[in-house]
Amino acid sequence: MRFDDSFDVLSILGGWNRHVFTPEWISRYLFSSDFEELSVEVGTERPKSNFDVEYVSPRVSSEEVRVLLDGSSLNFSPVKMEDEIFDRIQEMVIQLADYLPHTPVLGYNVSFSFVEDSVDENLMETMRPSDLVDIQSWGAKSPLEQYTRQLVWYERTCFFVILIEGSKVTFKFNFYSSLESLSELKSSIAENSLVVLKNEALKFIREIYSLELEGGEK
Repeated sequence: MRFDDSFDVLSILGGWNRHVFTPEWISRYLFSSDFEELSVEVGTERPKSNFDVEYVSPRVSSEEVRVLLDGSSLNFSPVKMEDEIFDRIQEMVIQLADYLPHTPVLGYNVSFSFVEDSVDENLMETMRPSDLVDIQSWGAKSPLEQYTRQLVWYERTCFFVILIEGSKVTFKFNFYSSLESLSELKSSIAENSLVVLKNEALKFIREIYSLELEGGEK
């Protein structure tokens, strides 16, 4: 099993001021700009409707972390799936809370996704609901299967998704916590760090489905 790196590990939902989140501000306050070489990918404004425009800020990236403001979601994604980079993202979020403590926020998501490219049929059957046999007997085919479960985990909501395409299975974990302030985010993320949640997701897959991450936990 391997990491799926096409996702944001941490997303904070709130009333972000796009005029604050310039590449210069992000470089100065979230990155150690004197020591990191940053790249900037220019975003665009895209219409959401005839009356509204959704703004996507420039994506600012170091060799470890990418930062992007997309509408009301401030997203952090690792360049490499390593614990040290997850810790770096956490440090950046704490810095953010210190610099912009009065920004209104609604909550945050911590997300991890793992892919097993070849799952044997016996294990596959344990993931499927029992009515699938009746559906197939009725004559319908399901080339793409998606099963979502809402769990309560670490006193927060976790949406767990299994996506089946042929013999490939993707496991997606989305831990969500509501927030009243960025200071609350600091304490919440210190209590259950990104690395802790990642390890718990891997433990869940290992104990329920007997699958391991390639190379062990990273």
